[in-house]
This record gives sequence, structure tokens and C-alpha cells, in this order.
Amino acid sequence: MNLHLLTERVFKKSSPNNKLTLYLSSRDLVVSSGKIDRVQGVLLIDPEFVEQRKVYGQVTLTFRYGREDEEVMGLKFCNEAVMCLAQLYPPHAGSQPPEANTPLQEKRVS
Repeated sequence: MNLHLLTERVFKKSSPNNKLTLYLSSRDLVVSSGKIDRVQGVLLIDPEFVEQRKVYGQVTLTFRYGREDEEVMGLKFCNEAVMCLAQLYPPHAGSQPPEANTPLQEKRVS
């Protein structure tokens, strides 16, 4: 058994009705040598709830600056940028073929 899988932190976010659940390995994106790490996770969808609907995902970066105590006073020291918007379910006909699953994805899917 791989001990790394037992100690890996996973971030979970569910819709209010628990019909969509997202598991992410990280909430942070790391930039190294001019490249950004891929977002890795699993989206669990209740097929009865979704039926013929489409599910879209959006990656938004929030850049924070300033002090937190100033935000309490009604000031907002952050900028947001939408980095990606994609159809997640059902897979779009023109989308790239899926890559091999990561250990995190294998653990969540099984």
C-alpha cells in the first residue's frame, strides 16, 4: 500500500444538495520555470440529477494584498482573474482525450 495516499490532503467542496462534489489535491497553483501546475481533482456527479444538463467549471485566481484587518473595515484588497472556463460533463466532443489518472483520482473514483 502506498503510504503517500494515506497522508495526502484533499480539499472537498459540495453543492448544497450534494449532487455535485469536487475533490482537489490543492487549492493553490504553483508557478515554476514559467509553467503553472495542472489542477488535479475529481468531480463526482449524480447522473439522475444532471440528466441532460451540462456542467461547466471555472478556475478563478484571487490575488490578495494588504492586511486582513483592513478588509474588515470594508476595504477589499484583491484582484480576481478568470483563467479557464470549460465544459466538464458530459465531455465536450472537441475536448482533448483524458490523461492517465493520478493516484488521488484513482483513490477517489474507486
